Amino acid sequence: NLLNPKPAVGGLEIGESDLRLLLIKGENSVMASLRLPPGVIEAGKVKDSAGLKKLLKDLHLQVGALNKKIPVILNNPDANTHTHFFDLPIIANQNLDEAVQLNLQMIAQIERDKSYSSSQSIGETMEGGGQIEILGAFILKQTVDEFIDALMEANFSPMAVEFPSLALSRLVKGQASQIAKESLVVVKLNTGGFSFSSLFHYRFSAFITCPKK
Repeated sequence: NLLNPKPAVGGLEIGESDLRLLLIKGENSVMASLRLPPGVIEAGKVKDSAGLKKLLKDLHLQVGALNKKIPVILNNPDANTHTHFFDLPIIANQNLDEAVQLNLQMIAQIERDKSYSSSQSIGETMEGGGQIEILGAFILKQTVDEFIDALMEANFSPMAVEFPSLALSRLVKGQASQIAKESLVVVKLNTGGFSFSSLFHYRFSAFITCPKK
């Protein structure tokens, strides 16, 4: 790390009503935010690309010079992401990647050539002789690519794309180990509307996003 220090990776949330950026460097944190005018983002999609790029540049300038690249994880609206759970027998560990890809193709709600997909093992159960629990997620390529294009124009370097409910589930898991055996309902409320998610033993079972009223 002394010879090749790793850059700090920030969290950037793009909602329908605001942009929020958080950078944590050791014990120090830098936060920046901007209100989004109506019509820039609608239903989780980019409607005014030029307007979003300008606002992202303004956000960038709040934390550093525009010519300095900022690595970020993009927090994309829940409404853009389709999730699905499936189980695989533990014996599938020998060819887990192949088994996961086959299941992703079977459960995809979006055409595979028009979507990005990813998966993660989230636990194991002893039911049915032993099962591996897998979370699959899908999002339209066009939706992501429009956000990525705007980020790169403003000299942000997107490292990954996730959705708020997944980020909140990790936060809950990290902060509430004493209730690991209980089921939870997590509610997120802000100016863009609200969403709630149900977690069973930290397994993300469902989420619903409600538009702003």
